[in-house]
Amino acid sequence: MNYAKYSFTFNYKMFNGYFMKDLYTEKSMHLGLLIVRVGMGLAMIFHGYPKLIGGAEKWESVGSALNYLGITWGHTTFGFLAGLIETLGGLLLIFGLFHLPVVFFLWSTILVALIYKINISDGFLGFAHPLEVSIIFLGLLIAGPGNYSIDKIRKK
Repeated sequence: MNYAKYSFTFNYKMFNGYFMKDLYTEKSMHLGLLIVRVGMGLAMIFHGYPKLIGGAEKWESVGSALNYLGITWGHTTFGFLAGLIETLGGLLLIFGLFHLPVVFFLWSTILVALIYKINISDGFLGFAHPLEVSIIFLGLLIAGPGNYSIDKIRKK
């Protein structure tokens, strides 16, 4: 018996038929959004918490990125707000609570970081990370939180 023929048929059906047919469903899309939300939320918490507890000197340093936007005042306040938005926003993002304003503020904070990195870096690799994160947040802003979120539960 020629098993190679049956093996090829099985593999073809597995990857082009039964398996792939059920791979991209609405349920998997919402699961994907949950994974992105949790991953980015944790990243923002770990990124923002040191800023939040860093004190006035750290806040002033973080807020000084606004110099590149022509804002030369309130650096301590804006630095504190950046740490708060990243930490609290990351937590809210994980749970999918107040998704639209949270993602908008996270995206805005990352855009300031992107502008700062573009101005101080030597090339693309210097600002690639905030560019990538801003694209992810823009996608989340457009896509919404998905079904596995508190916002979705609250709407029911």
